[in-house]
Amino acid sequence: MTTTSINQARAFLSTKGAKPFAGGYVGIMHPNVSFDMREQVGGNAWVEVKKYTDLVKDIVAGEI
Repeated sequence: MTTTSINQARAFLSTKGAKPFAGGYVGIMHPNVSFDMREQVGGNAWVEVKKYTDLVKDIVAGEI
């Protein structure tokens, strides 16, 4: 799984009229997959939520 595949899934859900949950979509992934996502580097790399928001209180436990 890559950040591109996550973005493709989001676009698919949006175009099919899926209802967002709490302002976005929620996905569940195996710990090995989350490790792979966090290890990506470059311009299309995953950005941890704590690095792009000041709303630390709104971060869900386990959110990456």
